Amino acid sequence: GTKVDHAASAKYMVDFRREKAEPFQTLIMGIKDQNLTGKVYLSGPGASDEKLRESLGQALAKTGSGVRLSTSMDEYDAMWDVAWHNTKMTSG
Repeated sequence: GTKVDHAASAKYMVDFRREKAEPFQTLIMGIKDQNLTGKVYLSGPGASDEKLRESLGQALAKTGSGVRLSTSMDEYDAMWDVAWHNTKMTSG
């Protein structure tokens, strides 16, 4: 497989979204299952919306016990603004 360059990905998101005078009003949602399973991420201006966070948090809490919200990211998750840990989802 292709090695993901986390530093380059994070720099791209910073340059693309955060340093613009008028950033795009885009909300990006991601699910991470590479090395630490169960992470759901949000990035963008909408990630600071408390009602959205609360609503998503309630939905994700139904996926299992121990679901928690974090606003401090690991070094390799720097492009994301918030993350829920310990979620469990399936495609079926």
